[in-house]
Amino acid sequence: MGSVAPSSKDQSRMMDSAHGDKQHAEKVKKLVENMRGFHNAMLTTRRADSGLRTRPMAVAHVDDNGDVWFAMSCDSSKCSDIEFDPHVSVSFQSSSSFISISGKAIINKDRQKIDEFYTHAWDAFFPKGKESPELCLLRVEAQTAEIWDNTLTTKITMWMEAGMNMLKRGATDEAGPHSPKSARRGSLGETATDGTSSHKIHGAHEKINIK
Repeated sequence: MGSVAPSSKDQSRMMDSAHGDKQHAEKVKKLVENMRGFHNAMLTTRRADSGLRTRPMAVAHVDDNGDVWFAMSCDSSKCSDIEFDPHVSVSFQSSSSFISISGKAIINKDRQKIDEFYTHAWDAFFPKGKESPELCLLRVEAQTAEIWDNTLTTKITMWMEAGMNMLKRGATDEAGPHSPKSARRGSLGETATDGTSSHKIHGAHEKINIK
């Protein structure tokens, strides 16, 4: 007997699945491209006392699947934190883009991998270079990612603020540029003291399940 041809409903499901897989792959590719634009990140680990610790780390490499690599000393507190709880968070930040990665940290002592990623910028931390016995790599196996892109919003806000500033200057020139009524811009997520809106992190937000 010949094989039964899939029904139109089954064909529609297969097409939807293939389309979804393609969209997911495109999202991960875009995520990786953005991550590769950062040279530093913040790594958060959980200590044995259940407290959290966050420290800056130089990014060694970002894999095509979103995994992030760092160099570190096997004698550091990061190692003991990861041995206690391998679940970590990695965050990247610029003036208009924010990325948060959640995943599992894996310590890697493969000397070939160390040789592949090693850069002389690490010499300051490892006097014996790539041969330093304490040198190891940390791979964060990315599981989920969240992205905030404030690029367009920031530009629009700046244009709006520029227009407001021009209008307010006309009404407050006699008071001088340092008058409390002068238009000023606040910090991220705040409102300036004169009531005008500041640069808020309210741009496009997306969550991606990587694995």
